[in-house]
Parts: sequence; structure tokens; C-alpha cells
Amino acid sequence: MKKMMAIFMMLILSILWSLSASNWFTMWMSMEMNSMMFIPILMTNATQSNSESGMKYFLIQSISSMLFMSSATINTCSMKLSLMTNNFMVLSLMMKLGMFPFYFWYVDITPKMDYISMTLLMTTQKMIPFITMSNLTSWNMKMKIMMMMNMVTSALLAINHNKIKIILTFSSINQMSWMMASMMINMKTFWMMMLIYVSILVPINMNMKKMKISTLTQLMKFNSKSENLMFLSLFGLPPMPGFMMKWMVTQKFMLMKEKVLPSLMIMSSAITLYYYLRMFIQSTFTKNAKTKMFKNSENKMKKLSQIMLIPTCLILMSM
Repeated sequence: MKKMMAIFMMLILSILWSLSASNWFTMWMSMEMNSMMFIPILMTNATQSNSESGMKYFLIQSISSMLFMSSATINTCSMKLSLMTNNFMVLSLMMKLGMFPFYFWYVDITPKMDYISMTLLMTTQKMIPFITMSNLTSWNMKMKIMMMMNMVTSALLAINHNKIKIILTFSSINQMSWMMASMMINMKTFWMMMLIYVSILVPINMNMKKMKISTLTQLMKFNSKSENLMFLSLFGLPPMPGFMMKWMVTQKFMLMKEKVLPSLMIMSSAITLYYYLRMFIQSTFTKNAKTKMFKNSENKMKKLSQIMLIPTCLILMSM
């Protein structure tokens, strides 16, 4: 337990290190430290699937890191190639994140993870690549197209799936586009969006772990007000925090005279609403004989769900 706490602290320190990085080499070092600290967490349970996931994660992170450092080196040596190398650096970061068109590894390893590892992959492991991207991206049309493709593809691919982890994975990929969009506005908006997403995802995944839920049909067990509120927030329905963050980003884009991007963002959200509603219907309208274990866990989850109110207050205060 002490070893895992030490590893987790190093994970957090690597994120703080990236915030103070002054050059590409330091940024790269913080990314590598972050990845190396995550792999032991991923392989905590010595099963074949965990070992396989850890190896795939290591290979992808290694390849993307080599591409990032090669592009950064060329960028330093030749100013004429700066635009091309910047694009390659962004692509390497998108590979690290598991965004379109590099989402295959991300979708492959998340169903084999436990919920704690999956939560960390969807939250802490995104932060450093996004911080790096914010210092790098000129947001040309190519990057906007990649972001829109990521949003639409993730929304469409999740429709026919029944496994909770895969649905949450595609939801995470979709949220990455919203986070990239928030970076186009400013980093304050990005961090607010990240805070809201983390405060929604962590209680949901922890409850899924506690109740051992893996498919939509098993959501019959998942029938309490606090969990339903968390799902509603994940859907992005008003006036929940999940809606507030999307509304804030869309409003800022409209003020920036952007029309195509916010329109596609709203359309992809409408598609994701379909599979979110399936989860909500399963958890709300199916009769359920609750066990004592679920009753005892409900009070704890109510406390976790109250965390979601904090980001909403922050948004209202900043407007």
C-alpha cells in the first residue's frame, strides 16, 4: 500500500513538473516519468490481461515519445520545417492520448483494466499531453479537422456496444475533443473543464467497481438518486455540471464567430446522448431488489456525488 501511495505521489509530481517546464526536453521528461509511474499501477494485479495491457501501453508511449523528441529536435535545428514538425509533435501527443486516428490501442486496453487504472488513464494521464499541446498548437485547419473527426467517430462507434467500459472509453475519447476545444479558448477554461470531468467520472467509476458492473444489463442494480444524478451530469443535461462545461465552451466559440466547430460539437453530443440514455434507462426504470451491500454503499456515494457541485459553483463565479 505504501509503495502504491509513493507511485501515485510521483504521478502527481510529474504533472506539477510539466506545469513548470521551460523547454521541450523537460516536458518530455515529465511525460516519461508520468508514463513509467502509471505502468506499475496498471500491472498491480498480476493477470495475463493486465500484463498485456501494460506492454501495449508501454509500446505506444515509447513510439509516440520517439516521434515527439525527433520532431522537437528537427524543429530546433531548422526553422523552415517548424510548421511540419509542429504538426508531427501534435500527432505524437494525439497518439499518447488515444485520439483519432490512434484510438485503437486505447479502446483495446481499457476493457481489460480495473476501474481504478481506467480512471487514472482517463484523467491524470491526459493532463501532461494536453499541457504540452497548449504550448505547441497553432490551431490550423488540419488540427481542427482532426478534432472534429475524433468527436464524430467516437460518438458513432459507441452506439452498438453493451459493455460499460467500452462506452465510457468512447465517451472519454469524445471528451478529449471538448478539452482540445477548451484549450483553443484559454487554459483557465481547459482546467475548469478537466475538473468537472474528473469530478463526474471518479464517483461513477468507483461505484461501478464497488458494484462489479460490466454491462448495461447489470445496471439494474444501479438504482439510487445520487448515481442517477451523476449519469445525468455525464449526459450533459441541464442544469448539471456536464452541461455547464459544454454550454460554456460552445458560448465562447459563438462569441469568437466560429460556426462549423460548435455545430459539430453539438451534433456529436446529441449522438452520445443516445447511449447515455440507454445507461440511464437501465439504471432508473428497471425494478431492482437492493441488497444490504448496495444500501450501505449509497451514503458513501452521496458524499462523492456532492463533489460535482463544486465545479458548477466555480463556473458561475467566473462568468
